[in-house]
Amino acid sequence: MAVTWDPLNIDSNMSLSNGDLTVDCDTADTNQCAISEWSKSSGKWYWEMAYTGVAGTTSSFGVCDASGTTDFNNNDRAGWNESWAYMGNNRLYHDGGLQGTAPGHNLGTTETLQVALDIDNGKIWFGVNNTWFNSGDPATGANPSFTDATMVKELKACVTLRYTTDSIVTAFSSADQTYTAPTGFNALDATATLPLPTEFYKHIRTNHINLRR
Repeated sequence: MAVTWDPLNIDSNMSLSNGDLTVDCDTADTNQCAISEWSKSSGKWYWEMAYTGVAGTTSSFGVCDASGTTDFNNNDRAGWNESWAYMGNNRLYHDGGLQGTAPGHNLGTTETLQVALDIDNGKIWFGVNNTWFNSGDPATGANPSFTDATMVKELKACVTLRYTTDSIVTAFSSADQTYTAPTGFNALDATATLPLPTEFYKHIRTNHINLRR
């Protein structure tokens, strides 16, 4: 599964480029969104989005339920079925409604957005330019933007762009990221290191003994 935005799950008023990592708004609208091709159902994940566009935009950035369908005509901004998002005009949205404590930040014209997602504990943090909103600390689990048990499910990244100047260049992979992921979190291109089977260690031990004889 590609670690990119999904070219088959993007509104017709938006476009992808740069290997499906750059999302541009081609026509101003309130209902257009893009969803990632990758999905995750467990673990701790980190990614960045370099945003350029209107300051204080109503564009939004977050995650959504991977099993739900996206209705571009009826779901306004962050209002997909089961979504958790930061909106650039200092708001947090869940299922299209204002939720939680305001982040205290209106998005500027050029900023690096950060997302840290802990699916196992139903938590997500948003930040910009290496500062997490509301003194959040993903490494310790403190002050997430959202804590929601219903977030413990298969999720995808999602984004809406409101104005024709709004654009994001996404860094799902560690090599493309500006900042270091919080301790315990991985970029989306990370692969788990699996323990070697017991038989492997038995084989090494036996050969080592034979070599010593």
